[in-house]
Amino acid sequence: MKHLRYLLPAILLFSGYGYATAQSMTDIDAILSEARSRDQENRRIQLDLIRRTGAGEMSASLADSLIMVSRQIEKTDRKNIRLVSRLLGKGLPEGLRPESYGTIWLIIDHAEARQQLKYLPAMREAASRGLIQVSELAVLEDRANMNCGKPQKYGTQSYTVTENGNQVIYIWPVEDPETLDTLRSQAGLGTIQEYMLTLKAATGFEVIYDPELTVREMHRRGILKKSGR
Repeated sequence: MKHLRYLLPAILLFSGYGYATAQSMTDIDAILSEARSRDQENRRIQLDLIRRTGAGEMSASLADSLIMVSRQIEKTDRKNIRLVSRLLGKGLPEGLRPESYGTIWLIIDHAEARQQLKYLPAMREAASRGLIQVSELAVLEDRANMNCGKPQKYGTQSYTVTENGNQVIYIWPVEDPETLDTLRSQAGLGTIQEYMLTLKAATGFEVIYDPELTVREMHRRGILKKSGR
């Protein structure tokens, strides 16, 4: 009987999401899996296009492709967060596959700041129950802070700008640089230097981490006005 309270909302939940009914947790798992696939495919395309710009390729058609995929990502993110908003209407559902909870986190992580803040308590509960990784919660908390213009705690977020025609990635300012690697270790993350190397390998861009950099300084130096994101 413990799943019953989720069943009727689930039936109504997905009627506007391309499905007439959703009669079980298995149905919800399948719908979340499809949502994740769309999320990741769009971002794979975007990353490939960004890599091409980093390699010095920039044409009108490439720029148009980047705009189109960015719009598709925004559309998909809005659709996915509506799905999760209905799903979490009465709290975390029970009985989903482990990867489904990860998908819920992923969709919230890619949502707007107000939605991230709204569902942070649910994701903290999910982390405390082992339904999502502590590192995933750290990423979400950092992203929510960045999107609100605040320094991050774990150094998981970056900001890409165009400088002298080249894409440059700045690690978003952190609250306490002296304890950063300790906090990252506690969250199951590698060191900030390891993260920077991974980020550079994934994008091909220069990656800058300045422990002294603040959000106010980013504004003063105009970094936030020349976003390449």
